[in-house]
Amino acid sequence: MFSSMTSSAATYVYDSSGKLVAVSDDVGASARYIYDSIGDLLTVDRFAAGQLAIFTFPD
Repeated sequence: MFSSMTSSAATYVYDSSGKLVAVSDDVGASARYIYDSIGDLLTVDRFAAGQLAIFTFPD
């Protein structure tokens, strides 16, 4: 289960444990946050506006 919150400037997506997993802004730039099995942040992938970014989330 994932939830998202939207403001006038950005959309934030959280996983079921409340960790931030994705952000996108109103001009199309985005970031994806990847965590390890104990919840520590491993990677932040950033994508420029107009760059194809495919986000998949396990159920």
